[in-house]
Amino acid sequence: MLKETLQEHSGGPAKKALDASNVSDEAILTYLHHPEITHRFEAKKAMLKHKKDGMILDALRSKDARLRHIGVMSLHDLFGTWRKNNKDVARVTPAMMTEVERIIRDPKESWFLKLWATGLLQHVDLKELRSYKDVLAKMILHEERWIQGSAIGTSQRLLADPESYKTIFPLTVKVIKSATGYPMITRASEITKGLDNASPEIQAYALDLLKPVYQNLPQELISENGIYVIPDGGNLKLKSFGQVIGFSTEGQEFLNSRPKATSEWKISGKEKDKFVSDGQFKRNKSTEATWSLVNHNLFESKADALPWIKGQLKGKKVPDLGTNKIKYGFRFLDNGEVQTLGMTNRSHTNPLYYSGDVAFSTFKDIAHHFEVFSVDDREFLIMEQPFDIKIIDKNYKPQYKVYVKIK
Repeated sequence: MLKETLQEHSGGPAKKALDASNVSDEAILTYLHHPEITHRFEAKKAMLKHKKDGMILDALRSKDARLRHIGVMSLHDLFGTWRKNNKDVARVTPAMMTEVERIIRDPKESWFLKLWATGLLQHVDLKELRSYKDVLAKMILHEERWIQGSAIGTSQRLLADPESYKTIFPLTVKVIKSATGYPMITRASEITKGLDNASPEIQAYALDLLKPVYQNLPQELISENGIYVIPDGGNLKLKSFGQVIGFSTEGQEFLNSRPKATSEWKISGKEKDKFVSDGQFKRNKSTEATWSLVNHNLFESKADALPWIKGQLKGKKVPDLGTNKIKYGFRFLDNGEVQTLGMTNRSHTNPLYYSGDVAFSTFKDIAHHFEVFSVDDREFLIMEQPFDIKIIDKNYKPQYKVYVKIK
């Protein structure tokens, strides 16, 4: 270090030296031990390129946490965790994975390093992953959210494992249930991924565990320090858990049967004014078409919209019948599904269904009124806009946008 110069040992010159085809072991080892992390990573790249696998094992066994970190990151390269250009799984030896296990299980190991090592477990088979169940369970319950999140992601496959799910599942749900931060709330999706191929028994267990959590989620989400209300946090958490419960047909049926907020409820606050699906699809053939937004103008009713629609028709500002150009719109299908087209999914949460003259979201407890009608020789649809379901407002006026049938 004391003999280094900017001309010969700064980033550019060091990289050039390590990229050389005849780079020496001494040079690689020198930079592997360098205090500058970018130099260590350049040395790691040279070590991998020239297949100095003995150096990887030595790094994993080092007493220096910085070298152990390089060893772990080298294994991520060989496993192809992020990029495939250095992927060569055959070079990962049992001796290397023994050192990884030691790092993971060492109670005195740096958490920063331990999490990178734990990430390697995504590449082991289920039997080996199962052997870490006790460690992962403790990590899931750790007080630090970033440690919890990493453990939840790593243990995803155990959610569908008959020997592990009753240990891992309740802990995962408990942690996500109490979370208020966006990164942890969205970890709920890890549950869905883990359950896709689970047995019916495990799926039923998961649904029984998740239903009461979903039903009792708070409308407002308070930061973990208790200082402020997270904007739209309640809706975000509701949606995240809804997507988890909706992993199965039974889960989606449960979500669709939930009372959905309507504009009438928003004004009155009375439960009787919510929309509740009876599970029977009421087909409305007049809606079964593709609808394109005419413009972003908002109206309180069809009567308010009619003069404007006639003006748009007269000015030839209505999308043509048969056009394929559509930025916002809906497609109503004969099975009750409503597909959002273009950027409409920014305002209406998928999946969306309809019955009669009401469209409702699966993952959000809200329902929208709509109406189909004719003006001159064209068919139009007015669809109610989403609204804040957390606030009752006796002065609220529903807002509608106008769509025209194009196919």
